[in-house]
Amino acid sequence: MKKLKKANKLDFRLSENSKSLVRNLTRGTVSLLIGSTLVCGISHDAEAAEKVAEDVKPIDNQTTNESSQTIAETATAVPQETPLETSTNSPSNSKIESTSTEHPHEPTQGITSSQEDGISSKTTPVASEESTSELPQASDAPSQEGNFTNTSTTPQNTSPAETTIGQESQTTEEVPPIPTETQSVSESNNANTEISNEKASDTTHKEATSNTKLSTSEAGSTSEIPEAQNADKTTLTKSLKDAPPKQKEVKTQSSPRKSHRLASRPASATTQQTGRKSYIIPDDRKYLYLLRDLGYDALTVKERTQLRFAGISQMEAQTTSHIHLMLTKWLDLKNEFTRGGKIHLSFRQEKFFKAIEGITINGVRMETTNNGQDWSAPVSGSTVKSGLIGVVTNTPVVISLKNNQTLESLGFSYEHPVHLTHTWTTNSGEIAAESIQQTTITPQLNPKAPKETRLTSFVSGRMINRLRYQHNKKTIYSVHIYKPDQSFWRTDYGWVLYIKEQIPKKLLPYVDTSSIKLYVSDEFGNPISNDKVITISIGSDGLVDTSKVPQLSIEHDQSISHWKKVRTELNSKVFFGLLGQSRAYTIAYKLRDDMNMEDVVEQINKNHPTSSEARLSFASWLESDYLDSRILGKKDGGAPHERLFGSYATSYMDFYDYDNVSVAPNPPTINDVEAGSKVISGTGVAGNQITVTLPGGTKETTTVGADGTWTVTVTDVEHLNDSDVVSAIQNDGQNDSAVSSVTVKDTIAPNAPLINAVEAGATQISGQGENGALIVVKFPNGKTTLARVDENGNWTAHVPLVVPTLTVGDKIVVTSLDNAGNQSGTTS
Repeated sequence: MKKLKKANKLDFRLSENSKSLVRNLTRGTVSLLIGSTLVCGISHDAEAAEKVAEDVKPIDNQTTNESSQTIAETATAVPQETPLETSTNSPSNSKIESTSTEHPHEPTQGITSSQEDGISSKTTPVASEESTSELPQASDAPSQEGNFTNTSTTPQNTSPAETTIGQESQTTEEVPPIPTETQSVSESNNANTEISNEKASDTTHKEATSNTKLSTSEAGSTSEIPEAQNADKTTLTKSLKDAPPKQKEVKTQSSPRKSHRLASRPASATTQQTGRKSYIIPDDRKYLYLLRDLGYDALTVKERTQLRFAGISQMEAQTTSHIHLMLTKWLDLKNEFTRGGKIHLSFRQEKFFKAIEGITINGVRMETTNNGQDWSAPVSGSTVKSGLIGVVTNTPVVISLKNNQTLESLGFSYEHPVHLTHTWTTNSGEIAAESIQQTTITPQLNPKAPKETRLTSFVSGRMINRLRYQHNKKTIYSVHIYKPDQSFWRTDYGWVLYIKEQIPKKLLPYVDTSSIKLYVSDEFGNPISNDKVITISIGSDGLVDTSKVPQLSIEHDQSISHWKKVRTELNSKVFFGLLGQSRAYTIAYKLRDDMNMEDVVEQINKNHPTSSEARLSFASWLESDYLDSRILGKKDGGAPHERLFGSYATSYMDFYDYDNVSVAPNPPTINDVEAGSKVISGTGVAGNQITVTLPGGTKETTTVGADGTWTVTVTDVEHLNDSDVVSAIQNDGQNDSAVSSVTVKDTIAPNAPLINAVEAGATQISGQGENGALIVVKFPNGKTTLARVDENGNWTAHVPLVVPTLTVGDKIVVTSLDNAGNQSGTTS
């Protein structure tokens, strides 16, 4: 659990520090306006963002972030990191080193780089991501980076709370409100009204009372106060570790949304738990396997919404009756969600959701209508800061359990986690594809994850992990989405980062361990470039550990030159992206060539028959490392790696076989098809329906026999020419398989051509052959000539001048090649 430090009351007198903050926030206003214009143009949303920026007032030393600009980052955009040993007289050295002092309560990130880190006067930035407005000069590097790089380490259960407003860095985060003592939150609509701390608590109470009388849409619109203004007037008091969160009541709609399109309810979708209700879920094969645990009726999934991404993460161990999570989101625009859209948290295990006393999101109590199976809240400024578009925001989510119960007392552990499905619905009730996430909650983090953490701006937008299966590639994508305030290079001039990911040992036997790929990707797991892909290894325990990958690790090579190469690889092939924008990297797990997802599901369900056992969990995190020793600059003396706070993320995939409902069948096999053939055959699953598509679009259907074979008789053989494509799918009664295809081949050689009688001294030779075939004529002296058979089946070849005059007894040999390259016998 994070420990919150007691904040000082706001001082509205402009001290020197306050004046500095005003100047910084003014620059942030300009950055925000430019960023909004780049992302979505000038619109009402951009105007709203401008008002947010205008309403910001300096609060304290926690609210400073560096301006982020959307500048393309390239592999060549790296400042030249000249070893410091070659430059000894930089005026910035003492200043840089002096910033490494770490305050026990206010983690600041002093730059530990030196001349060796490439920020001396000899540093030569290359134009790209590291623009002149972003790259600090040697003299001001500490002031630019001092708040973020290399922070103090904290135990896993006592990580400091953060309050970050991202007008400049495009990142916002609020500390979970704790009401043990008086909590003062001012949410006045008048940006010019300054409410004292003594009156703020009463203001909050009145606003919460008022909201309970409003409809969902009204409550949402009322709460659309610029969040930056609200944060300006937030005073945190000292919290008790186990105190329940204070809740702002916001009335939400109680009935599930319906759609004009009816989706069938699979008979086997009903949970095995008697206390859990069954719901209609979208029959979209692409997302069906991700929505089995949905706790409300939903009929469609919408792609390409105004939501770039959203997800839930657990950053530390949860051992009390109050479970603290973080919801991270990025809205490009908001109108698609703020007029009826909702955030949903659905739980599968009855013993957990019946133990929930309540859930708050940013202090707003979520609502449940089915005994805790699903909790929802409107998408609004009060819940997820929907007014902040084109930026990432982090919002606290607190789950309070009844009767001081804990995850452990309920029987949950890392091996047996709580399963949570996070989704957003649009105004019309469609599930936003970008929000679908299956994650876990555990009392302890993965035991291999370091307990010591490092606070850094590199994951100021908290890490989200989600799994997607690509049927056509037989590959599981583990996608990691985050938002850095600065590039990998500039966040810390001395570190390298190791990626750790624990995959289920039950899954490992079915993965091609020689083909695991790591690469920078989009939010869906697609690589942004084919040359930014690294093949990595995995341990026998199922742990991906890039500290074991030589090109990404300094563990076994501590030279400066290798350290630079590793940082270059990480910067260009893993953590590459645009400044001011979210980024993603993906680990792709390809199944073995002799396996597909249906086989994996079958094997897992043989050994693990219950649905909970068939839900396999992933856990991932980032670890920082430094050179063991250096003349100047950051070094760690071989100390253990530290986990980046906010980088820990989990997900799970449902491998339970719902009578072959959740996983599509294999594509059928198609035997080689001969041009002109009247029969197409192959293999499949007995009883499945096979649909064959011919080149002209004609479809033929049949059923797989008990022996696993199928046959289709083609009535129009003229369609089956060489190089035509025949495709087929099979359906198991619930799902279509992926498409299987085969190219028609002509493997039958043509008949040997005929030759007409040849007279002595002839200048032409003629004959008959297969229409369109190529005729090769070979003369007695070894010379050849070619001819083509015309549409009437005739061919004529001229005797070349280099061939001596033909005489009686000369032997002429003729062969034929058809269009598929098949060669006939010879005629002479």
